[in-house]
Amino acid sequence: MIAEAVSNAVKYAHTDEVHVRSAVEPSGLRVVVTDKGCGGADAKGAGLQGLSDRVAALGGHLQVRNRVPNGTLVEAILPCG
Repeated sequence: MIAEAVSNAVKYAHTDEVHVRSAVEPSGLRVVVTDKGCGGADAKGAGLQGLSDRVAALGGHLQVRNRVPNGTLVEAILPCG
C-alpha cells in the first residue's frame, strides 16, 4: 500500500515531496501517505480503487482526500493483532 501510494504521488502529483507516517492505534495500523503536489486524485480511478480493494480484502479501510491545491492524503487503517 505504501509503495503504491508513494509511486502514484511521484508519478501523478508532480511533486518531489512525499511523507509517510504510520502508527499502531487501538483501531489498527494507521498508514498515511501525503504529498504536496497538484491534488485532484480520483479515488474511484482504477489505481486507487484497486488499492482500496486490496486494503479491504485485508479487512481494512482506505480513504483518499484531495487537498487542492496542496496535494493528496491517502490513509489506510489495517487490522492488526
